[in-house]
Amino acid sequence: MKGVNKEVYKEPMTSQEATAYIKAIGYPVLILLLSMFSISVFSGFGTRLIAPLTAAMWGVGVIGALVLKSMRKEILKETLAFIGIYQTTLLGWREAIKLVSNVSTEQIMASYNQVISLNQSSALPGYLQTALWATTILVPAGFLGREATRIYRFTKKTDKNKALNQVRGIRP
Repeated sequence: MKGVNKEVYKEPMTSQEATAYIKAIGYPVLILLLSMFSISVFSGFGTRLIAPLTAAMWGVGVIGALVLKSMRKEILKETLAFIGIYQTTLLGWREAIKLVSNVSTEQIMASYNQVISLNQSSALPGYLQTALWATTILVPAGFLGREATRIYRFTKKTDKNKALNQVRGIRP
């Protein structure tokens, strides 16, 4: 065995393969870091409400990818995109609330050149906080409902041939 020369030929990694690896690892890590940042920025609200809902979205996405093997890539892409947009939207609402809360009625009247009641400037942050609450709860609820429906429909109501035809785009 000493005389046997084992030559192994390896091809160098192409730039497309390297980009695919970077995307496959970097995108989920980026979404995770964005989620952690968002949860820490919202402090108590983030740890009590945003973190469990985000974890539920991650969990349902992983379960969906495990159960629906034919749609694995699509489900993982949708889950990551959904969570990224969700966290970005929450941070956007937070910044909008910060901007609006420091604006007085006189500043609003000057910018719109229109008479505005004194109560309206104090109501703007309340409207935005309501939108933040709605976004915080309704977006994950919609995602969880959609994924649960997809999993239920696939596992309970389809047979193998129907599922394969659905993936191929063939109608029965």
